[in-house]
Amino acid sequence: MAGTDRMWMRFDLLQRTPGQAEYEPVRLPAWGVWQRSQPGRTAFIYTRKVQSLRAPGAYRARVRSPQRVRSASISRSRRRRATTG
Repeated sequence: MAGTDRMWMRFDLLQRTPGQAEYEPVRLPAWGVWQRSQPGRTAFIYTRKVQSLRAPGAYRARVRSPQRVRSASISRSRRRRATTG
């Protein structure tokens, strides 16, 4: 993103079990922590992997990435959601 000096990403795993209306965060090591890119990078690739999920259940990965800019603390944010099959 033009003008960005560093990028940040945070991954959260969400779970919904039968009988639940809403997805709830799942606590896992190394998830739910803000990850920071190296200064001046044009891309930020960070992979999260999880195994042995409980069944039955539905899962989503929530990815948040506010962009820090030199002139402001946060210029804008993006939110993406991935659903497992």
